[in-house]
Amino acid sequence: MDEELDLSRFCENDSMTQSIHFNPCELCKTASLDPIDISRSETRLLRTRVVLRNVCYGREITVGCIVINKYGKVLAFKADTFVASRDKYTSSSDDGLVYDKGCCGHGRSCGTVRRTFDFLLPQHDLCESLDLRVRVVANYTSPCSS
Repeated sequence: MDEELDLSRFCENDSMTQSIHFNPCELCKTASLDPIDISRSETRLLRTRVVLRNVCYGREITVGCIVINKYGKVLAFKADTFVASRDKYTSSSDDGLVYDKGCCGHGRSCGTVRRTFDFLLPQHDLCESLDLRVRVVANYTSPCSS
């Protein structure tokens, strides 16, 4: 078994853990954790920046980011669904991209959108190397509608 990211061993460490109990029919709960010594954290942060080109503005997109270890095991997955907007999600205006008013075939303009996904990866020994692959998948949420 891959010991680089052994989640069960990581969860056995009580130093940064608090037990939470939900009573029957209790929908919400707030937990306040004791101060955490971040220098004792056994995690690595992976920040992935995803750039999607030729995106139709005004259409809903779902983009997913998958983190895979060297053995092909999926370690983490995140997805984000959003409506592409020139104002909020485009690259900087000096990026040299041409925004064609009809490139999507629906009379909408197209361009580039960016998303960031952050992953905390538990690792027993931070002094060991870690080899990962990241895969991005994306599509319009309703590809057959305009």
